[in-house]
Amino acid sequence: MRLLVLFLVLTPLLRANALDALRARLAGLDGTQPVRAVVEYAFTSREGDAAAEERGKASVVAEEGPTGLSLFWAKRVLATASAELEAHARNPEIRTPTRHILQTLDAERVYDYFHAAQRLQRGLEGAQLVSDAGTLFEGRPARLLTVRLKPKLNVHDRKYVKQADFTERIWTDATGIPLAADMKLTARGRALLVITFETSERERYWFMVTGGRLLVTRQERESSGSGGGERNLRSSVTNLTYECTGGRRQAY
Repeated sequence: MRLLVLFLVLTPLLRANALDALRARLAGLDGTQPVRAVVEYAFTSREGDAAAEERGKASVVAEEGPTGLSLFWAKRVLATASAELEAHARNPEIRTPTRHILQTLDAERVYDYFHAAQRLQRGLEGAQLVSDAGTLFEGRPARLLTVRLKPKLNVHDRKYVKQADFTERIWTDATGIPLAADMKLTARGRALLVITFETSERERYWFMVTGGRLLVTRQERESSGSGGGERNLRSSVTNLTYECTGGRRQAY
């Protein structure tokens, strides 16, 4: 009986220690070594009753160093985005996929790719550890932490969202360094008393470490939403190829 009581008391503490250990590991993975990468982004989107998917793909060279973060778009990418905008002004039914990429793949997103430890730390605020177990990741021994996250809802959103489930799985190596993460969010609610809606998002990340910095090498994102008789689907894949700094810049 005493052993059972001791087990019940210590289990939450052991779980908390596993989460605290991850936070401590992340605190040491935000190095300041300059970094540059080719960031390739591709997406597909279908909205409502649209007959065809919208698709787009483009790349940008991103570089961070002592002077800050810079994005270098190729002239042809900028020219394509400009031509799309002009065509859309003449006919609002014409899609603007390249312009969408320019807006989506912004400095804030790239900064998070280059500072993956910071992003993970922010997401773990208020998190509760659900499980911690040994496993394999891509054939290698690893640990898998499953956590329940706290959805960040503002006052306006809280009026309409009635149910939200937000979880994350994080794979780490033997030293506690994150290898990958998989986040899932599902939310349901009601607006204007009669319109019910449901939205779901899933984001998957793969990481690497160089120069004491945790970096994203790949992100996959899927989202869907339904409400008022409409349904929207969107998916995207971002791949980052890192280069040695000091070389010649080239935008693709």
